[in-house]
Amino acid sequence: MRKSVGIALLSLMISAAGAATVYAAGWQQGAGGWWYEYEDGSYAKSGIRQIGDQQYAFDQNGYMLQGWQYIGFKWYYFEPEGGAMAMGWKQVGDKWYYLDPNDNGAMYTYWLDIGKDRYYLDENGVLQTGLFYLSDSTSGSKYAYQADANGVLIRNKTVELGDRTVRYDSNGIMMYKSEATKLKAKIDGSDPWQYVLSEKELKEESTDNTISEAVDDLKSDLSDEYREKIRGLSRGTTKDRKVASWESKVRKKLGDYLVDSWEIEEFIYDVEHGTYY
Repeated sequence: MRKSVGIALLSLMISAAGAATVYAAGWQQGAGGWWYEYEDGSYAKSGIRQIGDQQYAFDQNGYMLQGWQYIGFKWYYFEPEGGAMAMGWKQVGDKWYYLDPNDNGAMYTYWLDIGKDRYYLDENGVLQTGLFYLSDSTSGSKYAYQADANGVLIRNKTVELGDRTVRYDSNGIMMYKSEATKLKAKIDGSDPWQYVLSEKELKEESTDNTISEAVDDLKSDLSDEYREKIRGLSRGTTKDRKVASWESKVRKKLGDYLVDSWEIEEFIYDVEHGTYY
């Protein structure tokens, strides 16, 4: 009898020693937040982890992260409700972002082509709508672009805005033409199509403003020409001939802009006497 009892106790001890600890796998919640425990008792931590058909982010202590997270030098967004990683277009507050499914949900920046549509998301990933400006990395020039309310860039289109014609080229760069720019082009041979440098410029541009600016630029060039090529010459026939040629040029060019004769003569006097600035 004792032998039978001993064998039974030994069997029970061996069975207990060989049994594995069973853990409650799945989502757990504590004072520090939510974490995910695996069947072997370990838990998800330190980065992005796939759980079921969703991806989640965890800190080094295993707690689930939500909202914007910077992981592996890229930004990701995890839903405030549930913590799953967001993919595709996502509105956060009043701004839209694109979380690229082709880059495991990382936030997309700069030019984005989806089908036939093009979008621009700035360095912070924010989708641009309406009028916005970008600098060319090579030339440093700033160009205007316009996107509709959904962020789709306007391209290959010409529209009439009051007395101006606005053109969007194949890259979406905006240019405009007006009576003022056409008049200026007729006089000085410049391109009647001008780049939109600012919204204010587009609104305030007029024939008078454009001609006035052109006259100021021309006066500056003519003054520089006199100072650099004539002023330093010694008195004599050569200088007199150059002065006469320069004065004739001034009267012709400023006259083309319908500048009053008295203003032209005053300009000539000021330049020749060193009082024009």
